[in-house]
Amino acid sequence: MKRTNLILSLLFIATFALAASAQRTDAESPVVAKWNVVFAAPGQDVSGTLNFEKDTNGHKGLISTDLGDSPLSEIKITGDTFSGKVVVNAQGQSFAGTISGSVKDGKISGELILEGLGNIPFSGSKPEPK
Repeated sequence: MKRTNLILSLLFIATFALAASAQRTDAESPVVAKWNVVFAAPGQDVSGTLNFEKDTNGHKGLISTDLGDSPLSEIKITGDTFSGKVVVNAQGQSFAGTISGSVKDGKISGELILEGLGNIPFSGSKPEPK
């Protein structure tokens, strides 16, 4: 009897701990926001925004720079990390790639990997409130 009570108690504690750790949804993730970012492209820094939103089908995202807008697809957000696919159009050429990164201490950072251009690190923060 004591053994059964001990096992039930341990199961209850494990279930409670798991439920508590899973309370934050992807919509509440710190990734879901608008970010001012700088991409450290070869030979130049490119400023822009990186925007993640929750929608009925999961998430949508968009990179916006002076070079244009590039929607993200296949976005995965887990806690403080994210990844997705993107096609960047620059100077009349299309470059397929991936983007991934994380949010820590209110800052976003990661890497944009484009076929033919390689790895482009980026970092940024949320816009200042107006």
